[in-house]
Amino acid sequence: MRTRKIQKPIVPLMVLAVFLMPGLILAGFINLNHTVYAAEAEASAAEEPVTIKGSEFLRWDPDQKLFYGSGDIVITFDDLYLTGDQFFWDQQKNELYLEGNVTLSQGDAYMEGESLVYNIANEQGEFGKPRTQLVSEKINGPIFVFGDQMQISSGDYFLHDGIVSTCDLSEPHYHLAVNKIEVYPGQKMVIYGVRFYEGKLPLFYWPYLVIPLDERYEDLDFSLPEIGYNPTDGYYIKNRYNYHLSPNAYGSLLYDYYTRKGLGLGVDHHYRHDEFGDGAVAFYLLPFAASKYLLAQIAHEYKSDNISFSTTNSYLRQYEEAVLTQDTVSSTSFAYQTGTTRVTADLNYVLERKASENSKAWSASGSLHQQILPAWYLELSSKVVAKDETRTYDHLAETTYTYDNHRFNLAFQQKYNPDVLSGSAAPTWKSMNRLPELTWQWSNPSLPGLSFPGRFQLSVGRFKEYPVNVTSWRLASSLELFSRSWRSDFGTTITYSGNVSASFYDSGQSLRAAYGRVGVTQKLTDTTSLTANYYKRLVWGETPFRFDQQNPQDLLRGTFRFTKRPWTITINTGYDFLRDRYETLRTQVNFNSAAQPVTARMTLNYDLNNRRFGDWSGNVTYRPQSDWTFNLGVVYNIKDQKLKRINGKILFDLTETIKLSYDLNYEPAKTPKLRQGKLVLTFDLHCRKLEMSYDQVREEFRVQYSINAFPKLPIGYSTQEGIRFFKLEDLQDLIEMD
Repeated sequence: MRTRKIQKPIVPLMVLAVFLMPGLILAGFINLNHTVYAAEAEASAAEEPVTIKGSEFLRWDPDQKLFYGSGDIVITFDDLYLTGDQFFWDQQKNELYLEGNVTLSQGDAYMEGESLVYNIANEQGEFGKPRTQLVSEKINGPIFVFGDQMQISSGDYFLHDGIVSTCDLSEPHYHLAVNKIEVYPGQKMVIYGVRFYEGKLPLFYWPYLVIPLDERYEDLDFSLPEIGYNPTDGYYIKNRYNYHLSPNAYGSLLYDYYTRKGLGLGVDHHYRHDEFGDGAVAFYLLPFAASKYLLAQIAHEYKSDNISFSTTNSYLRQYEEAVLTQDTVSSTSFAYQTGTTRVTADLNYVLERKASENSKAWSASGSLHQQILPAWYLELSSKVVAKDETRTYDHLAETTYTYDNHRFNLAFQQKYNPDVLSGSAAPTWKSMNRLPELTWQWSNPSLPGLSFPGRFQLSVGRFKEYPVNVTSWRLASSLELFSRSWRSDFGTTITYSGNVSASFYDSGQSLRAAYGRVGVTQKLTDTTSLTANYYKRLVWGETPFRFDQQNPQDLLRGTFRFTKRPWTITINTGYDFLRDRYETLRTQVNFNSAAQPVTARMTLNYDLNNRRFGDWSGNVTYRPQSDWTFNLGVVYNIKDQKLKRINGKILFDLTETIKLSYDLNYEPAKTPKLRQGKLVLTFDLHCRKLEMSYDQVREEFRVQYSINAFPKLPIGYSTQEGIRFFKLEDLQDLIEMD
């Protein structure tokens, strides 16, 4: 969690102290002796200048070594900006005083108060009646912090009788009150006597919290006890105690109790080592439950300038209906990179056991990418994938050299068909080997007086395919034309692309193919257009392999489009000449007007081959006024005369602060019961929200209170889950510092 902290004014105030030594010229008053304070002047010579302004007077007393002023005092240095009504500096005590409407701003931080006293020598001070406004990326809106006094000691901060809220009223609707906050920058924050108030009514109390103040501890979750009920666990209470041994060792102890499962114990420990990286170890178990639930996890991550390493591992064991199930999951990755070299390795493992049945899957891969010369690269990679007893092996070794628009590649490869592991129908080929293949690729080839917008490729290689166990040399060439377009003055646009290829094998076989696509769009009127796309692939000869087979294609597709705001009508279909079948005729009608409260969409499918209608779907959104919206969607199969789905939502703004909504999702073709049916009544309470809902599917009534700034911090009651208290992880967000 990143929030803006109360910035430390320590360094700027020390520089301010140096500046306030005699030896400076105060315009309009007295010229002091520079030589007496030469050391101080040299110490501050490299710093930014400090400016002090006052509307009434600024005065220096050389005998008592006092500097004071009044009237709109403004002190600026670098990004530090101090203001107040009166200013006083005691050089002998090294103390700075600001009184009356004191403000301190530095960077993104801003603080107001009644007075500021600060001792430069021992770095101690006190801010009277401090109040500030902070901003966090994860909290909606500003955060307001108040207190009676804040003490500063060597860069640590102590706020007494503090109040924290996101409500912008002078008397906030809710706030968090604390007796004392001890802030040790970069280490931890100790909070005493945390009380949550709704108005003047105290709802919760937490005597003591320790919050690490480091971005590395974002995953540390602070929560009050959670009390509730559900049919599986019965009544329960969940507790978490967070500990912070040091910046490099912290975590949480979990101790829960369930009336149907007994005691639950766990630990979530995080560690950090400057040389070996970060990690976490966690486990949770229900020792007295029938399931004997046990979960163990370990994760570690290491990063340096050239090396990165991460591993995540988990083990879950439990009894389900007296049957033991065990799941083991592991994932590890490694990478090493320099300016011209990159090495990677990955290992993944999943084992699922249920009684005597096992299901295992794993994969291991590695790669090397080496830049030999600026235009010459070497690539080595290998990957093994296993699922139960089936394994696939992919290996590749290739080198590539690029010169101008020419690319030369030499490759050795073994490649498995990924369908081998899919579990579906047996693939036509299992694996293919290139032993080796040399390829020349020429992009945008050109000859004197001639250029071609495409790519020419020529390759020769020895291939072997399994399981047919066929081995053959192949000489392959292809010429590809990139997509081109031509537009006329009569509303006609023509696009085209294509390629021709030929492959020759030492078995005497050959395979030749020509593919082309031509598209024509004709603008008939200002509101109508017709588009046709024709795809054609001709194939001659045969190949001894299956991996490089090409299939003929002869397909025509067309689209008619009518557009006249707010209406849009689109009709499209196609015809496959080889299969002698039409594609589905689909008609879409859309109505969308900014001037009308209605938007609508309708789609109708028609099977031209069997001459029957298919699905009809429609969606309508009606918003006659700004305070209510109605949406309804329907899918109906005309052929079977069945309603497939209904979904809808209605939202009423009953008043400026009260909203009523209902969400519906019903799929009678799948289940006679509602998939969703939820009625929600919401009360907007300025900076808070009260929500009451009834879920028809779960037969659950729920009441939930939340703060707008913390949408993940609700308090609620449910007839299914019982009482649920909010988690205070956002309290850390609210008062955490960078």
